[in-house]
This record gives sequence, structure tokens and C-alpha cells, in this order.
Amino acid sequence: MALLAMGLALVGAVGATIADSAGRPFPAESPPVAILNDPGFASQASAVCQASLELVSPPGRSPPTDLRTLVTHLRALPVQVADRPAVSGWLAHWDTAASLLAGTTGRSAGATALSSGPTSRSQRGRLDTSLRGIDDFARVNGIPGCVL
Repeated sequence: MALLAMGLALVGAVGATIADSAGRPFPAESPPVAILNDPGFASQASAVCQASLELVSPPGRSPPTDLRTLVTHLRALPVQVADRPAVSGWLAHWDTAASLLAGTTGRSAGATALSSGPTSRSQRGRLDTSLRGIDDFARVNGIPGCVL
């Protein structure tokens, strides 16, 4: 029985380190994600991302926003003092992703960059970490429009 329990624990641990649904490897332990006090920021940020990260632009509209422009719009949103450190950390992930994905647009930017973008292992690792940080924060804080 103890051997079976150890085997199941090992299988669970190995499975948790393989990859998430986007194919990014899971870290051994993810750092805790800060929870916002202000749901207003979450709703505004989600709307900004949703408008900027559309996969297909409707006729007559310009193509999706460059990620650096998106980050500029997110930085312009009002943030409660208590939430500023958490939001600043999240925006730092956006800054890193935007610099590594320069020239790509839309929700598919991460997938595009992982297949043809940053070439060094270090850059790919930084991009993976940033995309995971963006998504984790957005999911935990109810910002579905910003989940890449």
C-alpha cells in the first residue's frame, strides 16, 4: 500500500511538471499570485485587453494593437494604492513579453513567438515566465480578456 501511494505521488509530481494547456512547462512551484482588492481595475483591464487582443478585426477596424501599446493603455488605468505593487508586477510581465514579442500582435503572439520568435533558451525561458505570470494573475483576479 505504501509503495502504491509513493508511485501515485511520483506520477502526480511528474505530471505536474510536464506542461500546461499552452505547452509551457510548469515550474516546480509557482509563486503565489497577488489578489486585487479592487474589482474595478480587473473589469477595466479585461475590457482593454479584450479590445486590443482580438484575433480578427471586424471590417473597417485597424488590426490588433501591438503589445507595447496595450501595456501603455493598462498603465493608464486607475489603480488603488493597495493594489499598485501587484499590478506593477503584472505589468512588468507584460513589459517583458512585449519586448520579446516586438512586432507581433493579437492573442496568438505568444504562440507565434514560441514557434518562431525568441531563439535563445534564455529568451524563451523569460517569455514563458512572463506569459505564465500574465495568465496566472489574470485568471486569479477575474481578468479574462487578458488571458493569452
